[in-house]
Amino acid sequence: MSSPILSIAGESGGPVFGDYAIGTQVGHCIEAKCQIFRGSPVSGSLRSGGPIVFRIKRWFFGEAPPSGTIALPYEALSNIDLSLDAPLTVVFAQEDGLGVHAGQPVLVISAEREAELVRRIAEEAQRLGNSPELVADAVAALSRTPNPAFAGYLLAHHTFSKEAMPAGLAASVSVICLET
Repeated sequence: MSSPILSIAGESGGPVFGDYAIGTQVGHCIEAKCQIFRGSPVSGSLRSGGPIVFRIKRWFFGEAPPSGTIALPYEALSNIDLSLDAPLTVVFAQEDGLGVHAGQPVLVISAEREAELVRRIAEEAQRLGNSPELVADAVAALSRTPNPAFAGYLLAHHTFSKEAMPAGLAASVSVICLET
């Protein structure tokens, strides 16, 4: 069974639901274990059937491969318009989780705005992972400044994290996500 891929190409308007969906997908993938990077296909790797090799330009989240490249299955990318040197942001699942399957891309994004949303979520996930006590501050900031993508991530984090969130904070995340 192939994983559903949310492919976002070109310049999009970024509706609120789309931002929330991006945040939720990234959150599911981060909780399952993933890699997030910006890169472009390498010459000679755009053949049907074989893996597509990406040269990594910037690493955002997860364990980076030492080679500076990563191979993704052609079948998982066959519905995406790939061109050499076209930068893409890829959210790649390393383990199975809700709606994500190991070895499959979850998001492949060419639009700069949405790529920036993913980058910010990855940075926040690392920050909160390093200092879990900051989750309460992040929730409070979200209540002051709505951010649908980050709200989606926090909901996925709250729902699927192996670490329990305090009950009051969990309720706040749920309420804020509904309001956002």
